[in-house]
Amino acid sequence: MIKDLLDVSKINAGKMLLNIESFNFSLMLQEAITAMQQLSPNHKIILDNQLDLHFEGDHYRLEQVVQNFLSNAVKYSPDADRVMVNTALKDGNVIVSVTDFGIGIETAHLGKLFDRYYRADNSSARFDGLGLGLFISAEIIKRHGGSFWIESELGKGSVFSFKLPLDPGRPIVPEIKNSNHYKDQYLTISCPENDDIMYVEWVGHQDMRSVKHGGALMIEYLKANPRSKVFNDNRLVLGTWSEASDWAAETWLPQMELAGLEFFAWIFSASVFSQLSAQKSVDNEEKTSEIEFFHSADEAMLWLKKCKSV
Repeated sequence: MIKDLLDVSKINAGKMLLNIESFNFSLMLQEAITAMQQLSPNHKIILDNQLDLHFEGDHYRLEQVVQNFLSNAVKYSPDADRVMVNTALKDGNVIVSVTDFGIGIETAHLGKLFDRYYRADNSSARFDGLGLGLFISAEIIKRHGGSFWIESELGKGSVFSFKLPLDPGRPIVPEIKNSNHYKDQYLTISCPENDDIMYVEWVGHQDMRSVKHGGALMIEYLKANPRSKVFNDNRLVLGTWSEASDWAAETWLPQMELAGLEFFAWIFSASVFSQLSAQKSVDNEEKTSEIEFFHSADEAMLWLKKCKSV
């Protein structure tokens, strides 16, 4: 607890320094699992997929993140007998997921889970700890250019995941780019002629870099192809991009409105944490556009077609 409080003090003072070096990521995972296994003999911690990977980052701090995720998985699944750890490479990222089969987390609490000192009400009477470890982990992941997300079902368990870019400076190269159509690995933008809707589809894992890049392109294409409606499809988005939400609300949304946006239909991803990120991304009291969220693309399109400019 004292060590966590010291880390929080460093974060608040901007003094948490990273020691960046190349290390064996797979070995770091295995060491973290072995250490936690010794402390938690009642749970079998299983590494489901082991990658042969070297990573440029802070070995100690990233091991701290894994240990925290494992510790919480064990703590919040007292009646279960196993915790699953999975690693994968996807779209230039290493992705780590820790799955427990415990008490789960209510949707209302997911957005606050990484806030300082927070713990879900459904477990506060049963388990100790202040949630500092999760707050610290979120900061370490962010400092590595990564992001985290959580999926959970009350009474069935949770999956805590984080992703880290292998090459944060890798350029985003378009496959298609012309006056009314754009496509890269993260999104597609289409502005058909004789249509008052701009169609946007996001895919895969997003982060601050990809969201800022895609958001700027949406503004650019809306200006070049004047129209008042946007069909924003997030159904194929994985994980979350919560680190970009404040930028979206404060910078991107006002610029979209200046470019002509009046009606915005946002189709949710299945990821609850992505949905929370989406809602936060348009949380601007000064917004002038009408923004609605949907789980159905058909319902979103029906709503857009009914919208009329004043």
